[in-house]
Amino acid sequence: MERSRSSAVKTYYDVGNSTRAGFDIVKEISWLGARRICQFHLKDDSKYYMGEGPIDFPAVMNAIAELDFQGFANLETSAPSKSIEGDMRRNYQYVRRLIAETR
Repeated sequence: MERSRSSAVKTYYDVGNSTRAGFDIVKEISWLGARRICQFHLKDDSKYYMGEGPIDFPAVMNAIAELDFQGFANLETSAPSKSIEGDMRRNYQYVRRLIAETR
């Protein structure tokens, strides 16, 4: 990013992909910092609801809050019950609860 010499070049940080690639996502989020991240992609293993898979979402949300990140995040979630609307609502409410708890 620094070699580009452009403040427009940033990371769209995907916690699921980075976890699968073996990275310590909490350390990586802190290392990148808010000025290098334009957006977060929040997802867990596709077999689970968010927070029930391998990703420690409370730690992720705390790392994001510590950056005072003011950008956007997208949820990419699965539908374990096969109810897309219900499962999306459940995952969204989980993330909203974590955000409220980190303030």
